[in-house]
Amino acid sequence: MDTDDNGRVSFDELVEYFKQCGYNWADYNFFNSLDRNQDGELDFWEVLTLYYIIKTRGVWCQSCGLCQMGLYFTCVACFDSASNTYDLCTDCYSERRYRHHHISFLDNYVLLRSKRGLPPGQPNLNQALVQHNIAPSAPLVSFYVF
Repeated sequence: MDTDDNGRVSFDELVEYFKQCGYNWADYNFFNSLDRNQDGELDFWEVLTLYYIIKTRGVWCQSCGLCQMGLYFTCVACFDSASNTYDLCTDCYSERRYRHHHISFLDNYVLLRSKRGLPPGQPNLNQALVQHNIAPSAPLVSFYVF
């Protein structure tokens, strides 16, 4: 990765390394977010952070190729088939800038909740049940507080 052997990785070196590894992606803003001291190059710890992100959190939009660091959408059928997932950034998903043979997508948070058996948007009624006495002679009224 460090082709000039100076102990640091420039953006150009990173782009070339990604091409060699088959990653069809390089984002200067992402590079800058890793460059904590903003010197234009990544030191050992910054490269280690990059490696960790790629190996553990590496989700790239299948349409525009940007690395997803927050909310993104995943094809449910592809996720359930245990093959490669098909992931889209919020912009490509909302603007329908993709071609895919499945139609069901969930955002990554709802997908995670659904796999844990928690229906999205449904509160735990045991926690949400609040009882109020309106008046001394009034019957007990239950409200759901969300």
